[in-house]
Amino acid sequence: MSGKVPEIVRWSLLSMQVCVPEEYTDDEVTEFANRNHPTGIESQWQIKTEYDDDTQIRVPCESRRGCVHVVLIC
Repeated sequence: MSGKVPEIVRWSLLSMQVCVPEEYTDDEVTEFANRNHPTGIESQWQIKTEYDDDTQIRVPCESRRGCVHVVLIC
């Protein structure tokens, strides 16, 4: 593990962006999001995997080396 601490970058009622160590698995990303900022409804946060363009699911963070941004939806 890189020693980097995952963090919530932004959130709204239906979406959230997190910054996590690049080696985090998808399960670790969703676990972090659901544990630290539950949706408050039955559904839980899930990684957004479908985009209308060629947007990457994991985008390298510009300010934290070794971290990536991931968008989640509920």
